[in-house]
Amino acid sequence: MIRNRVKFSGFVLAFVILLWLFSEGQRVRIEQIPQPLYQVYLPMVSRSPDARFGTQTGWGADTCGMTHTLLNMSCGNQHQLIDDAELVTFGHLEWYIFWNIVPPHPCLWDGTQSKIVDIVKCAEWVTARPGKVWVIGNEYDCGVQCGGGSLSATQYAMMYHAATTLIKANDPTAYLVTSGYASSMCAGWAGTVGAFIAEHRRLYGEPRPDAWGYHTYQSWKFDEPDSINGLNCLIQNLRAAGISPSIYITEFGWSGYDTVGDTPENSIAFMRWYIPQLKAIPEVKKALWWEWGAGSQLFIGDQLTEVGKAYLELAQ
Repeated sequence: MIRNRVKFSGFVLAFVILLWLFSEGQRVRIEQIPQPLYQVYLPMVSRSPDARFGTQTGWGADTCGMTHTLLNMSCGNQHQLIDDAELVTFGHLEWYIFWNIVPPHPCLWDGTQSKIVDIVKCAEWVTARPGKVWVIGNEYDCGVQCGGGSLSATQYAMMYHAATTLIKANDPTAYLVTSGYASSMCAGWAGTVGAFIAEHRRLYGEPRPDAWGYHTYQSWKFDEPDSINGLNCLIQNLRAAGISPSIYITEFGWSGYDTVGDTPENSIAFMRWYIPQLKAIPEVKKALWWEWGAGSQLFIGDQLTEVGKAYLELAQ
């Protein structure tokens, strides 16, 4: 009996080791996939189209622990995963994220050839999903660590023009939003949004998105003014460029890079300071809280956190 038990224990140990080696092999294999020069399209499926405030849950790599994926996509392919409890509670905006997928999605922008991967198949994909909100790119002024591509203003103008032309031709009801930016909209305006507008005007004429994207994250203290100052700079600079501003804040929250300040207390304090200011700015059409670090989570499992309760109260 003891010998059989030892043999059985040895078998279990061997199986566990093999399983570990397989999982490590899979992990290494995924990590070794080279980063292709593909930009992202982010079409949002609005579950509550009239809601001014929604939520974000990060990329697939950040959300593999979630139990639901409404699109039946895997986190290993960097697709957005969404928890049903959050969806029901906040009227969450469901995102398709096409990033670093092998093989690439047909609607990706191939940065090496400056073209959409497959125009015909992408057109079919758009036609089958009418009425969506499309965010064209993500922090293109940043590198792959931000989900951008370190695109120049000229490269982004080319991508934006190609994408919006294709989308509108196949779905006139689509709602188009420009990329958010990693740079400040005060000091960084001239090299990002300002440069994009100038290049698009030079190459194709006036850019006509339905809304302009904006990202902001708080660090160190809840009432750091950069988050509201940057938003005001974006609005003022758009007006100075002759554009009537309509803003989608597609990401705001507490920075996950601030490992000391990333606490529920700081996230709640930031919400209570920032959201009333957003409500007072009519140009802000939608704002989406991005759950990044542990201190910014709205749910743990299916349970609403204190941060989630505060956001539910303030987002009304």
